Amino acid sequence: MFFVTKRTLTVLIISLVVYSCSRGTEAIELVRKSKQTPQNAALEKAKASMGGGISGSLTELFGRAMLKDQTVEEWTNELSQSENYKNRALKWEAKKAGKGIYLVAFGTKDVGEVKGIWGFYWEANLETKTVRYVNDDKGLSLKYGMDNLRKDAPFVTAPFREAKISIARHRNKFTKAWEEDGIVCSIDLDLLNDTSKSLNKAYVNMSFYLVFPGDKTVEVKEKGPLHRVVSSSHPWRPGEALRIHGESKPIDLVYRDYMPNLAIVDVIVTASDPLDFSFEGAVDRHQMEWPFGKAKD
Repeated sequence: MFFVTKRTLTVLIISLVVYSCSRGTEAIELVRKSKQTPQNAALEKAKASMGGGISGSLTELFGRAMLKDQTVEEWTNELSQSENYKNRALKWEAKKAGKGIYLVAFGTKDVGEVKGIWGFYWEANLETKTVRYVNDDKGLSLKYGMDNLRKDAPFVTAPFREAKISIARHRNKFTKAWEEDGIVCSIDLDLLNDTSKSLNKAYVNMSFYLVFPGDKTVEVKEKGPLHRVVSSSHPWRPGEALRIHGESKPIDLVYRDYMPNLAIVDVIVTASDPLDFSFEGAVDRHQMEWPFGKAKD
């Protein structure tokens, strides 16, 4: 029989803590030396959405800063010295998220708590030496609990009349044959203004996204499915429900051959009144069935 003395157990615990801390430090260094800045991550996402190519006009749209050959360390050093952040207490933290995987954060003092805390987050895989920026990645954000669904939203949604995925089609004006455009999401529901304000500006985005194995995410947004225009002459009054009915832009048909882990639509509201009220955030989320069966071999 093997006996462990109290001293041996203490040494073992200390060794494990030191090892864990050293791995966390390794994960932070991996992120700092990488080039997964928010700008570069956004550029990669744009390239992926265009099938690997990017036009000159789109490059101009994202700005020259995105094309910098810059490490995360260089980017965070610039951020720390900028006017908006130079007086904030910023720091690095790493939290184990799996075997060889760490959630690395740069932000305010409680950044490791993730939820509701300001900060920038990366997933660092020490086994593969890869880094992925989390904040703007829907699949990774859901994985790590960085949910953009606003629990304090002063808007109430009624049960969805419709939330379905289908294939958008159009009739070819020359051949008269029906042609498939892509995978779309359709929604139909009522949204209640539960504020005490008469809103003179209001927009609704629907964000339709698919999360595939490996946290690969495909997302499209569509603006303006409100049943009527909200304006100063036609405000959205307290207690009034507006109908939201719309269809997303199409996702490439090739994804029909794969099985996503999640198929979700978010309802995102941006609204304000003439005085001091403003709101922006996701007010509801609906998970949908994938109608195309299992992935093809």
